Amino acid sequence: MIVSHRAIEKLKIDEGFSSKPYPDASGYSIGYGHFIQKGEKYTFITKQDAELLLIKDLQIAINKIKNAIIIPLNQNQIDALVLFAYNTGRSESTLYNLINKNAPESEIKKWWISNYITSLGKYFPKLKDRRIWESNLFFEKMNPAAIGSGIALILIPAILYFIYK
Repeated sequence: MIVSHRAIEKLKIDEGFSSKPYPDASGYSIGYGHFIQKGEKYTFITKQDAELLLIKDLQIAINKIKNAIIIPLNQNQIDALVLFAYNTGRSESTLYNLINKNAPESEIKKWWISNYITSLGKYFPKLKDRRIWESNLFFEKMNPAAIGSGIALILIPAILYFIYK
């Protein structure tokens, strides 16, 4: 399971880049939305290091989807679900249950665009926009030329990370 270049670029735009920690949900984030975990001490990050961290975080999100979804997925569906998992951190979700039971598109979309649109009890239109984009992508017809377009973007930085680590 890979994430396409298109999805990664969308994620980078949605998250934005911050070289310094900023308040996010119940803690702090840095780079492209990396939620700083206990024991991590980030005070500054370069774009290059943030991209490596993004790759590691995307792999975590991919693993969440691999473990949660039991039906076959096309590339758009993988991208949409990985972006959702990256942003929400969810390993389990009603969304995944709806998808696994092949619920009607209208039911899945209704749930998708109505949940995870707040943070700390406050409504955020940008989160609603993300959920709408993800749900639309999930049901978008596949463009055959897009299949496999994320392989190099995921593998090359990951390989370089382990070579130079």
